[in-house]
Amino acid sequence: MRRQCNILYKKEEMKNYLIIFLLLTTNLVFAQETDGQDETFEIKEAKLNDNCTIRLKQITKEKYIAQKEQSEHLQHKPYDAITDVHKAQKMLRKRFKVIERKEEGADFDYSKYEITFRDKTKEHLDIEYGFIAYFPQLEILLFEGGHTTEHMFDLNNSNSLITFEENFPEYIRIGNPYRHSISPDKQLRINGFHDGQDCIHYFLEKWNKSKKQYEFINYFYSSHSSMYICYAENWYWTEKNKVIFTIFAGGKDEYFEYTEFYEIEIIEK
Repeated sequence: MRRQCNILYKKEEMKNYLIIFLLLTTNLVFAQETDGQDETFEIKEAKLNDNCTIRLKQITKEKYIAQKEQSEHLQHKPYDAITDVHKAQKMLRKRFKVIERKEEGADFDYSKYEITFRDKTKEHLDIEYGFIAYFPQLEILLFEGGHTTEHMFDLNNSNSLITFEENFPEYIRIGNPYRHSISPDKQLRINGFHDGQDCIHYFLEKWNKSKKQYEFINYFYSSHSSMYICYAENWYWTEKNKVIFTIFAGGKDEYFEYTEFYEIEIIEK
């Protein structure tokens, strides 16, 4: 009788161990499935102006890839870019002159440029500037300056030049068309340019229907915003007010390089 009771006890004990094991393994699987989901990331909110707020949250690599694939059809077609300087000169005629010269005793040629804006203002660029592209849809000329700075010239606005003044870049309202990212409904546009040092300065714009142009809202980092979005690339709009992107978040040493994935939600009044 005692032996039978011991056997029954051991069976009950094994049953309890099995239940505990199943509970532990179930909890472990659940933790693995939920670990790294968006809910675990902090959501940051910043006010760009009185009418626009953005919410930033980190997302998983898997979610970024899935949303990128699902939103391919929502992306804006890139602007036409004329990368042949002589073709650009032919299209713009007197508005863009290429002055090719050769230094005495040197075995290379160099070019200087003269740009004439719509208001007849002229801008002369020295040999430190290299032609990159002309965007006829935007009437913008793109050059690369010293330290790979990006310089854009809006031929319709002679006041849009990039100069490195004390309040740089807060006053700049022009960006590199290669960095433009337009929302699916074309009401919002992310713009930006590289300063030749480390940062790509990104700002948000909104379409003005009456003026038929995008107007500046604010930089993603500024006196109005606590967010610092600098090394961002690979922007993809997933909705008319949501955009995902990647950030290089490591050091310059290749052994520390890694990428983070983010989503911005734009909230307008």
